[in-house]
Amino acid sequence: MYTLAASLDAAKAFDKVRHKALLSKILPYEFSEKLCKWIGNFVTRRSIKFEITNICSALILVNVVVPQGCVLSPTLFILDNNDLLKIDNFRCCADDSTVDALYLGHTNISPDRVYE
Repeated sequence: MYTLAASLDAAKAFDKVRHKALLSKILPYEFSEKLCKWIGNFVTRRSIKFEITNICSALILVNVVVPQGCVLSPTLFILDNNDLLKIDNFRCCADDSTVDALYLGHTNISPDRVYE
């Protein structure tokens, strides 16, 4: 009997949420039109600017990001990646994910090769 697990920690996961994809993925959940519009405005109408020693950059429109530290960001990330949740034995908590499998038969794979 063998157990195989693969873990994924998506670095800067919230920086990779694509707004258009996210908005299309929330439609099947049948959220109210008002909530969908609010989420759309929340993620798409964002801009940033930098200030270093009293010098400000121009305003920059951000089109792929959900805000770091926002209580809603992990939920939006999971909704954006919900396709993965359809895989059996897939567990996801915000940007940390694990897939595991149990194999009861014989294998020719050396245990040393599992880490490769």
